[in-house]
This record gives sequence, structure tokens and C-alpha cells, in this order.
Amino acid sequence: MKYLAILLLSLIAHASALAELSLPHFFSDHMVLQRERDAAIWGSAEAGAEITVAFKGHSASTKADALGKWRVGIPTGEADSAGANLTVTSGNDKVEIADVLVGEVWFASGQSNM
Repeated sequence: MKYLAILLLSLIAHASALAELSLPHFFSDHMVLQRERDAAIWGSAEAGAEITVAFKGHSASTKADALGKWRVGIPTGEADSAGANLTVTSGNDKVEIADVLVGEVWFASGQSNM
């Protein structure tokens, strides 16, 4: 019986942790977004929650699906060297990513002589 109670409490704690607004860890302070296109921002929240993403005077909203997953695109504008905050809100939850730059994003892979 003791083990059943511990299991039940851990499942409840895990379920409540999943309901919080969260983004993948690579969305972080000092990141760079590709210029002149909509940047895809996604994460998880409580199922059905309204999510708003704001960046450099633009905002976009969406609702989390039945599993709590959400995704939205927000315009980045032209490249500049002034960092701005990207803010994601859902009800009383708020995630703020500081010093986000807009510019060229390049991904390269290959051999060590690249």
C-alpha cells in the first residue's frame, strides 16, 4: 500500500509539471533568429491554453492542443545587432528569453577541413 501511495504521488507531481509553460532548452538567452522570415517557436503548456509570443513589436497567438503541444510563427524582421526580449505567456506563466538577435543563421556540417 505504501508503494502504491508513492507511485500515485509521483504520477500526480509529474502530470502537474507537464502543465507548466515550457520551451525546449535551445530557446535560450543570446540566441540568433534567421532574418526576414517567421521564426517557429514551440513548446508545451496546459491542454487548451492560450499561448502568446511577442518579439520586437510583433505578437502571435495559438492554443495548445489536447496533449499540451503548441507552435507559432513570429516575424523576425531585418537583421540588426540590438538584442530584444522574446516573451512567451500563457495565463500567469511567462517565459522570457533575453538578448535575442536577428541575422544570418548558418548550419554547416561535414569533415574537419570544412
